[in-house]
Amino acid sequence: MATVEQRINDHLTALNLSPEERARAKAAANELNVLLRRDFDPQGEVRQGGSLQRGTAIKPLKDVDLLVVLSEKNFPTLRSLSPDEVMRAIQAKLSALSLPARVQNRSLGLNFKNIPFDLVLCWRDSPESHVLRLPDLGRNSWLKTNPAEHNRLGDERDKACNQRLRPLIRGMKAWNVAHGKPLRSFHIEVMMWEVWKDGAPKTWAEGLQLSFSRLADRVLRQTADPAGKGPKVDEDVTDAQRAHASRLLHAAAALAGTLPAVPDPQAVLNRLLGTKPA
Repeated sequence: MATVEQRINDHLTALNLSPEERARAKAAANELNVLLRRDFDPQGEVRQGGSLQRGTAIKPLKDVDLLVVLSEKNFPTLRSLSPDEVMRAIQAKLSALSLPARVQNRSLGLNFKNIPFDLVLCWRDSPESHVLRLPDLGRNSWLKTNPAEHNRLGDERDKACNQRLRPLIRGMKAWNVAHGKPLRSFHIEVMMWEVWKDGAPKTWAEGLQLSFSRLADRVLRQTADPAGKGPKVDEDVTDAQRAHASRLLHAAAALAGTLPAVPDPQAVLNRLLGTKPA
C-alpha cells in the first residue's frame, strides 16, 4: 500500500504537464513563431513565457503565454503608439492570416492548434536589454517587466528548496483552480517564492500544510513585482478578496494537517487539490 508521502508525491507529479503536452505546446508555438515573423515582423522574436517557461504550469494545457517582442525596425513609431493602437493593429494582421484574436487587457487571446495562447505584445526597453514593455489597456500605458529575472528567481528558489518548490507551487495552483480561483496564478507563485525563501520542507505533507498556512497569512499583504520593474502583482485584489482567500487557505492548511493520520489520504488530496489528473 502506498504511503501518504507517496500519494502526495504522485498527486503533485500528476499535475505537471506531460512531455507530450509540452511538445505539442512547443510545436504550436514554433509554427506560430514562423507565421508571425514571416508575415509581419521578420526582425521580431516570439518565445514562450509565463508558467510554462518557469516550469509551474499545471494540467490541462491552457493559457500558454507567448512573448511577441516587436522590432523597432518594423514598428519605428512603437514608442509613440498607445497599447490599444498596437494591439488593434496586430489583431488586424492576425485576422488577415485567418487567426482571429480577442483583445485582452495585457495580451491577445488566440486559439491555435487547439491550444489557447495569450500573445503578450511587447518591445525591449533599450537601456535595459532584459526589460520589456508590455501593454496595459486599463492604464493606457506600457508597463515594465523582466521575465528573465522572474525565471532566474524561480530557478534559484526551487534549487534552495531541494527541487520541492515547483511541485508545491503546482499544488497551490491546483488548489486555486479547485476552489474557484480566488487568486491569480502568478500571485500565488510569487508569494510561494517568498514564504519558502529559507529552508525546505522535510516531507511533502509538511510542505503542503506549511504552504497553505504561510500563504493564508501572506495573502493579507500586498505583493510587489519581484523583479522590481512592474506594478504590484496583486494591485487589483481588494481587502475583501484577501480575507476570503485567507479563510480558504487556513481551512486548507487545517485539512492538509490531517493527511498523515487519515485512513484515505487520496480523498483528502482530492478535496484539497481537485481530482488527481489521469
